[in-house]
Amino acid sequence: MLLANVDSGDVRVTLQGATDALMSYGGASAALLSGVVLAAVGFGWLAVISALLIAPAGFVG
Repeated sequence: MLLANVDSGDVRVTLQGATDALMSYGGASAALLSGVVLAAVGFGWLAVISALLIAPAGFVG
């Protein structure tokens, strides 16, 4: 459902606030998790893992 399709202004404001909060929490969680992963495996291994995850996209596209 698109936010623009919501008829009531009150519902639209509440829904917009909820989605903004959810996106902020998601971004904060990802930042926290990325720091933990980087501390655990180091930058070198993070680069290797990233390359292995991204490599199949080169064959598809």
